[in-house]
Amino acid sequence: MPRSLRSTGGTSSGRGVCRHVQTESCWTISGRSWMRSKILNALRAPLDGAVHYYVTRWASQRLIATLYTPDCILGMVHENRHHVMVIAAPKSGSSWLSVVLEELLHWRTNSLVFRHQRREQEIDINQIITTTRRAHLLSVNQHCRCSDATIEWMIGANIKGVVTCRNIFDTVFSYADHLRNESAETPLAFLSDHQVQNMSQEALLNFVVDMIVPWYFNFYAGWIEYASGRGARVYLSRYEDLLDDPPGQIAAITDWLGFPQSGEAIATALEKGGSRYTRKNKAIKGRGKDLPRELVERILKMASYYPDTDFSRAGLGLDLAPASSAGAWDHE
Repeated sequence: MPRSLRSTGGTSSGRGVCRHVQTESCWTISGRSWMRSKILNALRAPLDGAVHYYVTRWASQRLIATLYTPDCILGMVHENRHHVMVIAAPKSGSSWLSVVLEELLHWRTNSLVFRHQRREQEIDINQIITTTRRAHLLSVNQHCRCSDATIEWMIGANIKGVVTCRNIFDTVFSYADHLRNESAETPLAFLSDHQVQNMSQEALLNFVVDMIVPWYFNFYAGWIEYASGRGARVYLSRYEDLLDDPPGQIAAITDWLGFPQSGEAIATALEKGGSRYTRKNKAIKGRGKDLPRELVERILKMASYYPDTDFSRAGLGLDLAPASSAGAWDHE
């Protein structure tokens, strides 16, 4: 007998049959619903997962895009935080100055550079807040040229810059020593260590004048122009002044920063700073007097393109003659 006509209650009455038919029908309908539900859920699960993934990804990207905008990052800086950046012409004593200020101020220190070696040392805006948002911050020597973006971020993050300068003729010899004795990896011009070792001293000095010195004029012209106009945010420091009078120059810098220091504190910082490694080369003034006249003339030619710029801090007088050694080449 078919299952739909079989009685489980001991009778073959219509009621029993009806009950069984109804039960069979309900079982069939509920089974189909269950299967349909399973199929839909099986289809919906990856669909929901995909929707959740893409919605989450979109929201995360929007959040990251918002958080990592310059305006948002600068807005995270506490309004009362003081921040000093040592902006350095290479081979101008900036490593030593950074160490002395670190010993003196006892602020947190960092570098605003993402990577060194051959990469230009522009400000990495993320580094402005990664070390601290509230505590005072000293960003150590950074070979960063002046630009609108740099000034904008300095203003936005309340950064003051101490710009170190040096006699450009002395710098030629010091930079040649750096290339030969330390590393040829520099953002100023491309050169390999192998090339340097195969160069004569004459060829190396020519390379520095032709390929490196133009970067210096870009650096000096930009910061000097900014300082002479709207540059209340930067202090121009001379390497030669730091050599002649370290306590006086450090006092002048800290006074300008708004954190004056006692003579005793400065003396202690100078002593501690002198015992630390600062990549100091020879720290000698006047080496540029031995530069061949031909190279001097090429440097003066570069300076002549900036007739309204006062390069005295780079060792050039307003008449574009070497400022501190005007007669050094008279006999040549």
